[in-house]
Amino acid sequence: MIWICFGEILPLIIYGAVSMIEGGTRGFGWMVLHGYIQWLMIGFADLFFLDVWLIQKKCRKRFIIPGTEGHPGYEFKVWMKSYALPEHLLQWALILCRVMALLQAGLGVLLVRLSS
Repeated sequence: MIWICFGEILPLIIYGAVSMIEGGTRGFGWMVLHGYIQWLMIGFADLFFLDVWLIQKKCRKRFIIPGTEGHPGYEFKVWMKSYALPEHLLQWALILCRVMALLQAGLGVLLVRLSS
């Protein structure tokens, strides 16, 4: 959990805030909108690259827990219906993208105020 927070999410928030500032985005509302779009794209990339292409198509056998081979939960339709789509289209888009966008915009406004 610590790796996810400080090794993945924090660098993405910092990069997003700095890239918004360097791109000329000013104002908290515009930063939230840009941050939401950025985090939404990260969620879609995770859905299509990891859940569909990598886990279901390319390396399917590596992600199956030993002793659970043949379980119907690993099938594509069941996987997408019970795990991937609720996570990426509901939890990620409605809750986590908003939280990350607010954090990123807050950091961006802080950096703009510190630099001026």
